Amino acid sequence: MSKGLYPADAVDYCLELLALPPTPTYPIPDKSILESLLRLLDFHPLSIQGLATELKHRWHDQLGERLEALVKATPNNPLLASLNLSLDRLDDTVKQWLPRLGVFQGGAMEDMLLKVTGLGQVDEDQEVAQARQLFQMMERGELPEELVQQLTQHEDYAKAVEYLAKTNNLTEGADENTWNEVKQALQATGLIQLEAVRGNTVPYIKIHPTLLSVLWQHLGDSNLKNELIQGHYQQYYQLSDYLYWEDSKNPETIRPIAIQELPNLLFAVHNALDAQDEKAVEFVDKINRFLGYFGQNKEQKQLTQRLQAFEDDYLAQSTMGETLWSQGRYAEAEQIFRRLLQQLGEDISYQRALTLDRLGRCLGNQGKAEEAITYHRQGITVAQQLEATDEVKRLIGMMQADLGDVLRQTGDYAKAKQAYEASLKNAQGLGDTRMKAVARGQLGTLAYVQGNLSEAKQRYKEALTAFQSLNESASEAVFLHQLGMVYQDTKQWEAAETFYRNAAQIDVNLGNLNGAAQTWGQLAQLCKYSGKPQDAELWYRKAIEGFKQAGYKVGLAKSLQNLANLLKDKENGLNEAQNLAEEALAIKQTLDPNAAYIWKIYQILAEIADKQGNKDAARSYRRLMRQTKWNAPVTQYELQQWGDFIQRVVMATQDAGGREQLETDFNNLQQRGYTALVAAIRLFLNGERDEDIICDGLDSEDSTIMMAIINGVAE
Repeated sequence: MSKGLYPADAVDYCLELLALPPTPTYPIPDKSILESLLRLLDFHPLSIQGLATELKHRWHDQLGERLEALVKATPNNPLLASLNLSLDRLDDTVKQWLPRLGVFQGGAMEDMLLKVTGLGQVDEDQEVAQARQLFQMMERGELPEELVQQLTQHEDYAKAVEYLAKTNNLTEGADENTWNEVKQALQATGLIQLEAVRGNTVPYIKIHPTLLSVLWQHLGDSNLKNELIQGHYQQYYQLSDYLYWEDSKNPETIRPIAIQELPNLLFAVHNALDAQDEKAVEFVDKINRFLGYFGQNKEQKQLTQRLQAFEDDYLAQSTMGETLWSQGRYAEAEQIFRRLLQQLGEDISYQRALTLDRLGRCLGNQGKAEEAITYHRQGITVAQQLEATDEVKRLIGMMQADLGDVLRQTGDYAKAKQAYEASLKNAQGLGDTRMKAVARGQLGTLAYVQGNLSEAKQRYKEALTAFQSLNESASEAVFLHQLGMVYQDTKQWEAAETFYRNAAQIDVNLGNLNGAAQTWGQLAQLCKYSGKPQDAELWYRKAIEGFKQAGYKVGLAKSLQNLANLLKDKENGLNEAQNLAEEALAIKQTLDPNAAYIWKIYQILAEIADKQGNKDAARSYRRLMRQTKWNAPVTQYELQQWGDFIQRVVMATQDAGGREQLETDFNNLQQRGYTALVAAIRLFLNGERDEDIICDGLDSEDSTIMMAIINGVAE
């Protein structure tokens, strides 16, 4: 059995490559000769590409002899033999520069390659170019002595001298034509490929992976290696800074560069941290944004671990807190932001505004709505006192969006809409594509929770299209999931399932088990409501395993609760349902009560107890359900829409005539499915005052309305 392709497939593949431009200089050998050559390379696909290139320029007999010798010299490594075959055609002048390319990870944008290696002419950063010009004028004696003294006494003088000396060392012996010569030779041998990058005139230089793996070993000069590594991370720090600030203005051009250069950026930032470079933490902060956008969770975690060494650095701790938040570790992130807020003091600053907002997000995600709203509004107030730069306007827009999220969660939809629309208006004024997409998606979620599915679908599709164009896979998965929910609610089961599966697959590919598990849980809900309980059970179990691996307790408790709810109605499933519900309760009791929605598990436990014939336990669980739901901040907002009706019921207990007017309300409620609630109210109006009896059998929503009526009469 061959290690690569089957022989016949390998020959066909080689013939296809030989048919591509340019036209071969020598005749194409027959299939038997090709197979014998390819056998030397174990029919390895990458090796076939190199061999095909060489067959266009060399006679097959001569090439075969050379290849056989190379294979013997590098046993069990056909890729290296194929590489050395290609290197044969390069002259010594070109070969001397090749090892410098070994510092790159997969390749590089051409301008970055030139900046790091110094192999050709490239436009320098304005400050570097000015410094170089000044030093040249100093060397020629063209500057006044007084100015020379000022320059040499400047605090950055030594650093500038060291940096320019290193770039001169790298370029020694090279001129503006060097790279073109190297590039043409490498293209001719197939060792590099030029790839167009969307929105950019500069190409990406993709370097043959086998070439990269051996080049660094051939660079014997350790000083030159160190200079290349240092030059690499310094140049890529400059690139990260450029990408960071330009992304909000022109993401369609910036994102493709960031995706291509991400391996180099990661390699560079770790080298900067190893060297304890003074800009290393800032470097981490710059690329952390893109790691989040592109769903690089593993890489984010690695950098977060390294930031732990910078205990007293604001930027390091702030970046670490933001990463913890993105991982769902809200309580840990909260502690970091509280500590930073204390360190910052009361002075008005951009950092204080940002930290207030981040603290608000942590609290909001833990269900502490009122406290979160306070921090978001404080952050906005602080930011509004700063100079109105684009950066500050962007921060205010982000904070308005975050405030809207918490207001929506509390049920204050009118103010949430105001906040989202303010954020969208801010984004439109700045021309910020991403912020506009976020705001539209948030308006879509607001429409969804209010039952306006057509608007939600439109908003979600707008957001999805925007994030796909921005190459934000993580956000793409979010809105595929949201669209699945819209289609599920309209009972378009097949379309909803497609959206969910696509969302989950993206999250799995990104290593985002938390996101994938949430979508698996939603797939379970879809199967349950579409009449496929067995499939629903499988998806719930998959979601549970996903949340366990991700370490996300809120999601785990919810999935255990949902599976318990499903199994309680399954034959012989009652005991497992009880165990799952109790496991969910144990987890929820360790969480913030506002985030846990603990009353939902009490309701399920009450229903299980009913089925087991344990009326006392059922009544006890329903009592706990009512108490915890009544004390939840969200309840007061939910009750606002019932305010007039509750008041009419309360007045009817004092006025017999008002009871007749309630009959219209009762008829409407029964048509909407509130039959149990109407029966409970009638029982109350007929004089029953035992809360356990009145609320027996009511779910959490109905019992909360009933509690409001009972309390209203008592007051």
